[in-house]
Amino acid sequence: MKSRIFLIAAEDLKSEICNSKNKFRKTDRIYIFSDSEDKIILTETMRKVMDGKETIVTLDKSSIIDFFRDKNHGDETMYFIGPQMQELFQENINEILIICAGAAAHPTFGVNKVAIQSLKQETIGNQQYLDLANVLISPPVFSGENIEMQAKTKDCIESIPKIEDEKTQEISIDSDPYDYSYILKGLNNERKVEKKIVQRVDDAKAMMFMELRNRFNDHVSLYLNIELQMDQYYKFMVLILKSETAEEFNFSWQCSEPTVHIVLKQDIFVNLRMEAAYYFYASNIIYGEDVWNY
Repeated sequence: MKSRIFLIAAEDLKSEICNSKNKFRKTDRIYIFSDSEDKIILTETMRKVMDGKETIVTLDKSSIIDFFRDKNHGDETMYFIGPQMQELFQENINEILIICAGAAAHPTFGVNKVAIQSLKQETIGNQQYLDLANVLISPPVFSGENIEMQAKTKDCIESIPKIEDEKTQEISIDSDPYDYSYILKGLNNERKVEKKIVQRVDDAKAMMFMELRNRFNDHVSLYLNIELQMDQYYKFMVLILKSETAEEFNFSWQCSEPTVHIVLKQDIFVNLRMEAAYYFYASNIIYGEDVWNY
């Protein structure tokens, strides 16, 4: 079981945040941060709930990310608890996601149903990418008068090949002499070196595509003056790529999300659809054509 790391500022450690309702696992670690030991006060109930899993660290808030950058193995899930750590999470989310398997922010230690954010969500092997990329096989036909924009969108979409799930592909040793040589020679150490070589590139790619997704989500919110949940932004991207006109999108959205009122105009529909198509065009270039990522 992967370990969970909880971070909380001493000033935020109150009974409503840490109480008998909180259940920690044996492998959990709790770090209580403060710039002064005088600010750290643990009640008997808090100590009983934490059950020796807590570590008190006297450290300035600005140095916390560096603290875990040196300490983490990369497979931990980090939870940023309370107002101060939630703010730290929002301000440094990109750096945080690089040093752990996933992370989330929450007001209390009750995190069992909290959604985890991860860089892996942005990789090309992600099932969401496969589902969305395959939507793009048939280029759309716009009824608007912007011929140049229509042509760009069509070229962008047609350049993306149909993606197959890696699990369904047949793998032949003879088709990959590079890996075949490793099987014969058992050069596990060289595999580790290669993984280290490409890891920085993988992290940079994932961060870039996470920001491209965030930009698309921000544009949706900006144009429509609305805030959606992450799964709704994903559904928005799916539907806009499947739709050929704003009218068709509006109908599809109303059927799938009847409680969230959205009406797209054609010009906004075209702009957002082009941005969504660009996301997958870029994905195909950066991931699909990178033959040096062994």
